[in-house]
Amino acid sequence: MRKKNPDRFAVKGTLLVVSTLVVFGGVIMAPTLPAIRAKFAHIENIDFWVRFVLTLPPLVIALSAPLAGYLVDTTGRKIVLVTATGMAGLAGVSGYFLQTFGTVLIGRAILGLAVAGLMTSTTTLIADYYYGAERSRVMGLQAGFMGLAGTLFLLLTGPMADIDWRTPFLVHSMAFAIFPFVLIFIYEPRPTERCPVKPPAQGDVGTCVAQSIQESKSSTPVDEQSPTPVRLIAFIYSVILLVEIVFYVVPIHLPFYLQDVVGSSATQTGIAIAVMSLSFAASSFFYGRVARRFDHIAVLMIGFVLMGVGYALVTLSQGSGLLFIGLVVSGFGNGQLLPNLYVWLADETPVQVRGRVIGGFTTALFLGQFLSPIVSQPITTSFDRANTFLIVGLVMLALVPFLFVGRKRLRLIAAQPA
Repeated sequence: MRKKNPDRFAVKGTLLVVSTLVVFGGVIMAPTLPAIRAKFAHIENIDFWVRFVLTLPPLVIALSAPLAGYLVDTTGRKIVLVTATGMAGLAGVSGYFLQTFGTVLIGRAILGLAVAGLMTSTTTLIADYYYGAERSRVMGLQAGFMGLAGTLFLLLTGPMADIDWRTPFLVHSMAFAIFPFVLIFIYEPRPTERCPVKPPAQGDVGTCVAQSIQESKSSTPVDEQSPTPVRLIAFIYSVILLVEIVFYVVPIHLPFYLQDVVGSSATQTGIAIAVMSLSFAASSFFYGRVARRFDHIAVLMIGFVLMGVGYALVTLSQGSGLLFIGLVVSGFGNGQLLPNLYVWLADETPVQVRGRVIGGFTTALFLGQFLSPIVSQPITTSFDRANTFLIVGLVMLALVPFLFVGRKRLRLIAAQPA
């Protein structure tokens, strides 16, 4: 019988590659919005409704992620992952065959259900398989792989949308190629094989399946009776909600902003958003090294500053080359924030509720994406799209002093979770 070892290339590689399917619920369809709007121009208020192609999956993910977290904890990590992978392929590709705007939205909603399961199960498995520095490294790699996949898909969907509005939906067929590897290489860790929050002192070797727990004096995970850090979890949820509201301002408004300012095509818009996605990926790959030098609060402040400065540069660019510098800077900041918040949550959450807590994080993350156009629309209406980037960037910068002043309080909350 093949040994269960999460450090095997096949296991780790499959887990990282299947994590890339999470981007199906995100920004990859952004370049297609103008083409879809043109196709369904006869629908009243289509300028409003077309945004739901992008924001409906995040809403469904936000609503269904708690259920996904419950199923991950009760029925198993792998069964949720396998089901979600197959569903993501079917629901995503359906947009190519559907002819009415309503049925396209239904397909997007089902895709949201699948991504909720993908996000929750893959991240929970990483937290189960690894701990310490290796957990930080793998979660950074996960975010990096997601960023690279987002970049690739954006570069594909832009030219595809210039051909036909339906063609970009075919990128979701990647799920079918990954499905067999998930079945073969991903395994369900038994309760005694899941990394505890604060493992026994076995050395920071990274993996702990049948090692850091089973070799300890007790057969019970050390955090089985640990209190759930409710206040810290609520803070992390609030931060990711805000970060995603701000992040999604780019895919929601940039396609129309560039079309108005410089007449960009879907391909050019896809390249612009892909630049930010690639910067996000590059930043995430280095998160493990950053985490060894700075604590979670310091990384938060760094990320907020970079996102704020990047958005200000987008406003100043007026469609010039400075735009790409702004997107790179903001993408680098977000690339530190996402894995940092995931690792912080995984480090402090007891094993027995890990799936549900990560499910809640998934809810906050995608709820922020859904709320972004709702929150930003009044700003865009009162000012314009360019100043919308500036205002949300200034909000991020304004929060940094509050984080600095409150850092001792946050450390106290983390130390006293009850």
